[in-house]
Amino acid sequence: MSPTHEKLIKKDLQVSTHYSTHAWIDKRLIVCSVVGDIFLVEMNGEFKMILPSSPGPSFRTKMIFAKGQDGFIIADDSGKFKIYLNTGEPKQPYALFKNLPTVADMEEPWANFLKKLENEPNFPIVGASVYGDYIYYTTKSKQLLKMRHTAEKQDEIGKFSFLVSPFHS
Repeated sequence: MSPTHEKLIKKDLQVSTHYSTHAWIDKRLIVCSVVGDIFLVEMNGEFKMILPSSPGPSFRTKMIFAKGQDGFIIADDSGKFKIYLNTGEPKQPYALFKNLPTVADMEEPWANFLKKLENEPNFPIVGASVYGDYIYYTTKSKQLLKMRHTAEKQDEIGKFSFLVSPFHS
């Protein structure tokens, strides 16, 4: 595939040109900016809109993962994940479905172990990937975790577990 454009066409002046990440979803480009905007771009480079449910400046998106044609998942560097789903509505094609809990929010004994290991108020993630119903990610302290992002039962979403048993570094 060769690029057919070098810049956004018909972009509003208020839209930031400082992009943090992007993903192709259903023949559209979803772009996240460092100021917390999520916007849609058509394949020809034409700017369509800023999503009304963009997270804003308090959420600095580091990664985005396509979730098939259903939507996408974004993550910031403190371990927060947000799920956006396709609404099928032209004025708001994707809407925030769920804010996933972070490990720092958990009260289980193993979560306290990880909080001490990270030694930071937030829970920084180094890398992540989506496969099937799970988000797999690595923390700054070299722990490997997985978290469910889809489930038949709503309360199963956001459950954490170790991909491997905790170990001391």
